[in-house]
Amino acid sequence: MQAITTLVCPLCEHEYEEERKLRRHLMKRHLKSDIVAALIDEDGPSTRGY
Repeated sequence: MQAITTLVCPLCEHEYEEERKLRRHLMKRHLKSDIVAALIDEDGPSTRGY
């Protein structure tokens, strides 16, 4: 039996089953948030598209 991991948005508490869906949600809904900007910076410049 496989456990289902649920990822929760720390800003609005929406739940997602896949990390890529959570990341897409963060980019669309919370891009102007300082927290999200810091998370994107941690991943390096490739996620910003330049």
